[in-house]
Amino acid sequence: MAISLIKQGMAIRPSLKQAHSSYQSMLDYGYVRSGRQMPRRTIKKVGECIKKLEAGEKLKQVLKELKLGAWSFYRYKHYF
Repeated sequence: MAISLIKQGMAIRPSLKQAHSSYQSMLDYGYVRSGRQMPRRTIKKVGECIKKLEAGEKLKQVLKELKLGAWSFYRYKHYF
């Protein structure tokens, strides 16, 4: 029900509330996320990247290996 409400133009949170559902169950039933970046996952990747850089690997290769953009790396590197 929540997915159909979203397709009709309702926002995600109100549709979940009205349908008495959760975001995870909505994903399980076929809702396709937007391409928006997920900061928690990106921050974890940046942490891994910094560890590999300290081990002596090249930045370009590490970014490619982790599928991480340079913009994201420089945006979140100050957390570490």
